[in-house]
Amino acid sequence: MGYLDNVHLKKIDGHWVPVELDRGCDRTMRDNKFGSTRMRIPKSRSWLVLLILAIVSLSVNSANAEPKPRETWHAFVANGQRYGYERVKVSKRTDGNYLYSVDSRVLIDLMGQQKQEYLSKAEYVVTSSYQPVSVHLEVNGPAGKLSVNGTARDGELPLTFRRGDLSWFRSVEIDDTVILLSCLVDYLNGQKNQAGRRSITLLDTDNWHTHSSTIVLQSESSKRTVWSVELGGNLGHGTITLGADGTRQVADLRNPPQRIVRCTSEEASKLEYRTYVGRDMLMFPLTEDVGNPQKLKSLTVRLSWKDVPFGDLELEDGRQSVIENRTVGDQYDVTVRIGMSKPIDDPIAFPVTDAHFVNHLAETLFIKPNDESIKRQAQEWVQGSTDSLQAVQALSKHVSEYLAGGSLIAETLSGPEVLYLKQGKCSEFSTLFASLARSVRIPTRIVLGERMTEAGWVGHMWNEAYVGEWVTVDSTVNEVGDSRSLLKFVTSDTVLGTQNVRFGLTDSLDIRIVEVEKEPSAIAEKWKTGIDGLSYTNVDFNCRLTAQDDNWTLDDKSKGTPVIQFKAPDKDVLIHFVAFGVPGNLSPKFLLGIRQARFAVMYKEFKVLKNEAFAIDAIKGHMLVFQRKEKGDKGRKMKTTEYMWSNGKSAYLLNLIAEEKKHDGHMPALNKLLQAFESLD
Repeated sequence: MGYLDNVHLKKIDGHWVPVELDRGCDRTMRDNKFGSTRMRIPKSRSWLVLLILAIVSLSVNSANAEPKPRETWHAFVANGQRYGYERVKVSKRTDGNYLYSVDSRVLIDLMGQQKQEYLSKAEYVVTSSYQPVSVHLEVNGPAGKLSVNGTARDGELPLTFRRGDLSWFRSVEIDDTVILLSCLVDYLNGQKNQAGRRSITLLDTDNWHTHSSTIVLQSESSKRTVWSVELGGNLGHGTITLGADGTRQVADLRNPPQRIVRCTSEEASKLEYRTYVGRDMLMFPLTEDVGNPQKLKSLTVRLSWKDVPFGDLELEDGRQSVIENRTVGDQYDVTVRIGMSKPIDDPIAFPVTDAHFVNHLAETLFIKPNDESIKRQAQEWVQGSTDSLQAVQALSKHVSEYLAGGSLIAETLSGPEVLYLKQGKCSEFSTLFASLARSVRIPTRIVLGERMTEAGWVGHMWNEAYVGEWVTVDSTVNEVGDSRSLLKFVTSDTVLGTQNVRFGLTDSLDIRIVEVEKEPSAIAEKWKTGIDGLSYTNVDFNCRLTAQDDNWTLDDKSKGTPVIQFKAPDKDVLIHFVAFGVPGNLSPKFLLGIRQARFAVMYKEFKVLKNEAFAIDAIKGHMLVFQRKEKGDKGRKMKTTEYMWSNGKSAYLLNLIAEEKKHDGHMPALNKLLQAFESLD
């Protein structure tokens, strides 16, 4: 039935006719039925015209075919491999509504180090025109089980979320124009012969937000129909192809990139893990050896990319400046210098009440400053802070220690979930910090960019907090203020607000180091980095290590980060020395904790034997000893000892890896090597 303002229609003999008119009205039509044009109807012929328009409206709505009962299987495909599936079963209920049963399984391997499986089971009840009636969803992944339940009433869909003992609530406004995303294919199938660009409102079932979306009929034949779609939010854009039977054959979407293809149940059962590495994680190699990032005075890099407008990026602030910008068509080449931030001498007090910062204090999908557990924890952690900078430093330190390096999980968690689960990658550090800071009314935003590590550039997320001016806060490594290791691309008051830039840069971004400016060093005048006989010296990291046995040889395995292998006569024994920069004065115990969490995922039969402080002569630090099994059914049992210590700007790792039965016999040599370490400060 069509809707006409101020007109009541009654169904007589199968036809809708007007039975009552409001004679004082302007008789304008609602925008959502006739595009953006509003129509005025002459009063003298209004009844006849309204009847004609009612029939036209009915014919338009008749194209909205009801859902088709069916069962279909689709595979998620990347680089020619199936890494997930979705099974959709649609059935009609006795009350006239439709039940969508949607099951999915996705296999992901983050950076080749952590294999994860996500299982989802959902039941969505919708009307014949695809509006949600009730939802029930359960997702199982590394962070545990998440359930979502809700039943629509009075133009709202109240939702209850539960994860373990944690629960929270949200309400989504809906009306008779909102379409559940899972029903989009059926909706498109009912829009055949409807040319032109049209707007619809989709309710996505990942973030439970409504998005203004656009559909355009691209081509139509007896065999297939191709739709161009812009799904809005961060759902992507691209094409959806429907077959002759009206079911989805292929969906090719971008930002984020997704390819979904029709398959059989047998094909869906044969999945492979999709490895996210390289460009998928915005990872790039270092094109120059920069030494210790903590000793850099400035770093100049050249960024090259396509398609993302220059104005969508924020490449200038108190740390970064654009020194060259060349644009040819959609190709951008920009040179950026990362320097030292100006010290903040007079930080402001908090709480901040300036209305200018309302968006940076607000509650969002993942940032939850109004949550009671967040409020309590923030108050405890900022206790004693007399200004906003002290509070930010306290929160960064506590978040860093609380999550202890975090964990690689594919999903994004809200601040309270991170606080509850003690899990998450850099984005979870950011949502937790932002939730805490905003709860004590310190304006905070999300930053997306790159972090330079010993392994190269890695896509990263951190925060900026306003303390009189915006200051960099990377709670992942407890770094507040200066950093030549962070390259900012964009900021937003929300996590999702950074993602268009993130996915837009994935395919084309390139980062090259142009110039490295180091702080003056008297050590560099006296020493030279490299191997000299049985000794290894590094002036960037102020260290020297000498083997005490002529039977040993030294081999430089460095690739950006100094890694020296001390080769013993027994080839089955490995001893490595590694030097690296330490942001935020992270403790050796903290750093080894990160390594331990990583090893627990990487290795079979991983078991910690010792995790304790150590002291050998003047060297104090932390020690980790563990057992593991090599890959394969007949894998050997291995034992590893790792010593780590630091001087504030540099950290050092010395480890011994050997078969369990040989390991202890080489410990005297390892300890002798450790005692030979020299600091060149």
